[in-house]
Amino acid sequence: MKKQIRSDVRRRILAMDRQARLRAEGVLGDLVARIADGFGAGFVLGYLALADEARIDGALAAQVAAGRRVLLPVSTPGGLRFGAWSPMQPLAPDHEGVLAPEAGGAEGLPAGRGILLVPGRAFDAAGHRLGRGGGYY
Repeated sequence: MKKQIRSDVRRRILAMDRQARLRAEGVLGDLVARIADGFGAGFVLGYLALADEARIDGALAAQVAAGRRVLLPVSTPGGLRFGAWSPMQPLAPDHEGVLAPEAGGAEGLPAGRGILLVPGRAFDAAGHRLGRGGGYY
């Protein structure tokens, strides 16, 4: 059943027109800013979207501009780590082939108050997340 739902959601996301996606991404960016500000976050753990996920790089760039540290997941043979990110930073494929900050700068979770942005394929009314099935989050 999850495989079918993932497939249906992927198809629906890819069918969205460019304007609808830009509007949705703008709403997400505004929400990220409000949550980070309201929570007093010093850092944001984010992600760079795959083709069928909501792009949040604009929201992440705004967080860098606001003085927050932004980290992205980096898959390594030893597990999931995080690497510092900024908008003009070069990226390289990580252990799973996903573009990420270079693994040499990868680190564990930072100390302090932050927010975590998690990509999801779909969410039910109770907020349960349906991811890609890899188990990273």
